[in-house]
Amino acid sequence: MKYAIGSPPFDVFSIMDTGSDLTWMQCNPCTQCYQQNAPIFDPKSSSTYTDINCQSTQCQQIRIHSCGAANVCSYSTRYQDLSFSNGNLAADSITFNSTDERSLQFFNFTFGCGHGNGGSFRSDMSGVIGLGGGPLSLVSQLKSAMSGKFSYCLVSVVDSHLTTTVNFGSNAVVSGDGAVSTPLVDKQPPTYYYVTLNGITVGPTRIHYKSSSPNNVNADVNEGNIVVDSGTTVTFLPPDMYDQLESTFTAVIQGKRAPSPVSPLKLCYYLSKREALNIPHLTFHFEGADVPLFPANVFVRVSDGVVCCSMAPAPAGAPNIYGNLAQVNYLVGYDVVNRQITFKPTVCSLH
Repeated sequence: MKYAIGSPPFDVFSIMDTGSDLTWMQCNPCTQCYQQNAPIFDPKSSSTYTDINCQSTQCQQIRIHSCGAANVCSYSTRYQDLSFSNGNLAADSITFNSTDERSLQFFNFTFGCGHGNGGSFRSDMSGVIGLGGGPLSLVSQLKSAMSGKFSYCLVSVVDSHLTTTVNFGSNAVVSGDGAVSTPLVDKQPPTYYYVTLNGITVGPTRIHYKSSSPNNVNADVNEGNIVVDSGTTVTFLPPDMYDQLESTFTAVIQGKRAPSPVSPLKLCYYLSKREALNIPHLTFHFEGADVPLFPANVFVRVSDGVVCCSMAPAPAGAPNIYGNLAQVNYLVGYDVVNRQITFKPTVCSLH
């Protein structure tokens, strides 16, 4: 996602992540940074940049923070794949290009100026833009300006040359034919967008949600049992539910199994054309919303001649996640005021 930070505005390209709150980008001086193709933001070049002190409310809202030199708040953030960012908490203006070719600028936006960053970030990424539900996220900081609404449409990995638009405010309302909505469930931490998954249908087979947690072993469904996350690639399901899903697929799909070339994906086939797999129809049944997936949402090419199911068992202690491969070619709208997420099938390259 493209935006700009500072005065004058400095262009930044970051990972749009609904599963985290803090927006951060690599900053000079870079003591430990990954390779970045684009220029790195230099706080000294912005006339509106300020460091945030240790006693501030914003500093206390960072889960891992400390007091650095000159009473500046130091943050540390970690992701599930062990990627990380460390740096100073700061405030500056943030600017977005609008669809009517105007620039919209907001002042005193709190973000992380990362001086030590690493992990799975690619060289075309400047950092992360946090669209979670916590107090420091972009959505929360600009809540009044965007009415608590945003939407996006993710293109297929085979169409990675295409661009789409992230919408905020009234333009982010998702409606019309095919649009279905499911309630957001309030749970901790507030960062995550929790919804309720009742089950999955594969062809004629209904797989009911059943928690693998010892605390919910007799519960068919518990509210807010899965997180919708744009920043996670794979859809993670309770292990028991995934095992049923894999068994149902293997009973129907006629193809030669292949060893998985990438973790955590497990179910893979040798194939030159995805259509030859005869993938059965698959529908996610969220509370109040049935979301049918396209074949490209369900199986993805991971290497030459090998495709894998885009779903996997959730690691122990980790949340269930509805990942971004499942969201491709869907207009996904978040409404944090009315507490719902809306899905609408579409061709994302048109948006």
